[in-house]
Amino acid sequence: MTDRESAAAEWQDQDGWDGLVRLLDDLVRDTWGECDPEEGLGRAVDSTSGVYDSSHFVQMIKLTVEEIHRRRSMAGYEPAPSEELAIVATRILDWERLRYFVGEDGRAEVCSWVAQRLDGLLGPGDDIGRVRPDTFGLLLRGRDPAELPAFAERCVEAVESETCGVYSGQVDVRVRSAVVEWEGERAESLVDRAVRETSED
Repeated sequence: MTDRESAAAEWQDQDGWDGLVRLLDDLVRDTWGECDPEEGLGRAVDSTSGVYDSSHFVQMIKLTVEEIHRRRSMAGYEPAPSEELAIVATRILDWERLRYFVGEDGRAEVCSWVAQRLDGLLGPGDDIGRVRPDTFGLLLRGRDPAELPAFAERCVEAVESETCGVYSGQVDVRVRSAVVEWEGERAESLVDRAVRETSED
């Protein structure tokens, strides 16, 4: 039995989401290899925002879904709240106008600042990635579905409650957040659905 198989077998005895989070850490190490931490991080992180780039964010969703499917195929399977998955997409509004007012470098600062504000809302089992130039995706694991709309509102509040310092001035940043729950679709389709929701008034 390989190390990965041993970890997967052990996970079924874990309570809550912690076991799967540890397993995902092992899977990510398997994917990136035993390389220099800074080098490995550089391949996975969006250089502007400092969070996962789109491809690695989607990969995290895929790994999570694969593990849920594996668990569901086991004998004696019982549904668990920890299998709830959702994506909150948060889109920066006036994206093109920002470049006009503060330039490309200033817009990059805004992007990084928004990423930090959103990252501060995440729990230990969650992840964040830049899924579009103007949009972040927050992967929430094991959350009560009834709490998701309030979480999306907190994303907006976290960004719009303060101004972002750019150069010597302050910029008001507006965002729109939408939440979608995983319904069994592919990871890419889940992200696309969340992003589309941020475009609807």
